[in-house]
Amino acid sequence: MGTITSLAINQGKLKPMNYKNEIKIIKNYGIEGDRFSKLNDSRQIMIVDSKLYENNDLVKGSLRENILVENMNLNSCYEGQKILINNILEMKITLIKDACASINYNDPEVIDKLKGNMYLFVTPINTGFVSLNNKIEII
Repeated sequence: MGTITSLAINQGKLKPMNYKNEIKIIKNYGIEGDRFSKLNDSRQIMIVDSKLYENNDLVKGSLRENILVENMNLNSCYEGQKILINNILEMKITLIKDACASINYNDPEVIDKLKGNMYLFVTPINTGFVSLNNKIEII
C-alpha cells in the first residue's frame, strides 16, 4: 500500500501547478478545477511515483502530475485495473505512459533515465475528497 505525498491541480499549459492539501475528485470527470478534467476522457487524473523525482533529481512538478505517490509499483499496472484511496474512493486505470514521453524534457540524459518508468492516468468511479498522506493501493 502506498501513500499520497503531493496533490496538484493543473491550471493550464505553462502555468504553475496549484498544490493543495486536499482535492475534490468527481466521478467520470476528474479533479475539480483541473484543465484535463472532462467527461469521458482517458487522461483525467495523472499519478506518478515519487521515486522518479528522487532518483533523477527532477524539479517538483516537472511531470505535471496530479497525484504523487510513494511505495507503489506503477510499472506493473495495466489498463482496466483499479486504484483505491482510503478504501473508499475508486478509480480505473485508463492509460499508461512511459515517463520519458514527457514533452517537458529536452535533455537526452533525463529522457534516458526515465525510460521504462511508467505513470498512470485514471478515471474516478465515484466522487470524494483526497488528502495528503491518504493511503492508496492497486486492487
